[in-house]
Amino acid sequence: MLLVLLPVPYVEVSASAGFRGEWTRCAVGAAGIMVELFIAALALFTWLLVEPGLVRALAFNVMLTRQRVVAVVQRQSAAAL
Repeated sequence: MLLVLLPVPYVEVSASAGFRGEWTRCAVGAAGIMVELFIAALALFTWLLVEPGLVRALAFNVMLTRQRVVAVVQRQSAAAL
């Protein structure tokens, strides 16, 4: 799947609609967003700690792309409600 012209892993979570609790369904939806934010946070700390160069440039790109993915996913989730 391409999202914002970047390859993104896709996970089918439609089975979560069968959960009885509303909060458990919300937790399934929020888990993906939390993972993306965690990856972006790791990239941020890497970017802050390393010297300028290839590793820092890669960390910056990872940080920005993860934030874009989270923003798009949040918009799609809000539109589905």
